[in-house]
Amino acid sequence: QQFSIISFLFIYRWKEKLIEEKSRNRDIISRMEREKQLEIESAALKYQMLEKDCAGLRKEKDKMQNDMLHLQLNLESAQDQLIEANAMCETLEETRIKIERDFKRFREEAQQDIDSSSELVEELSRQTDELRRQKNEALPRTSVTEQVNIKFFPTKRSNFY
Repeated sequence: QQFSIISFLFIYRWKEKLIEEKSRNRDIISRMEREKQLEIESAALKYQMLEKDCAGLRKEKDKMQNDMLHLQLNLESAQDQLIEANAMCETLEETRIKIERDFKRFREEAQQDIDSSSELVEELSRQTDELRRQKNEALPRTSVTEQVNIKFFPTKRSNFY
């Protein structure tokens, strides 16, 4: 009987311990389930935030690709304009050189014309001086009145000499 009471007490205590352990295990499992649920909710929120960030980054990537495309087109256009401008500069430089050569030739020809004209003017002046000298030598040394009378009254010429 004693064995049975001791056994009974022993079994009773083990049952109480088992009940306590089960209760404690249920609490632990319940707490773990809550923690697990909180972690799942937290992970879901993080996932949603990551999805939102990812969508924003995709939009930003698309915008940057679009901007890059526009910049590439602008760069190509600027390069084409630069090529055209360089070609125009070369043409203008060639034209400038030709005009400079033409102007130099014109200036030289003009200087030759001026030199020739100066020589001609000098020659004409010399000839004019020579003609004046010859005319002055041929004219009689009379007064203006006498010259008028000679011209208009040639018969009375003898009276004045």
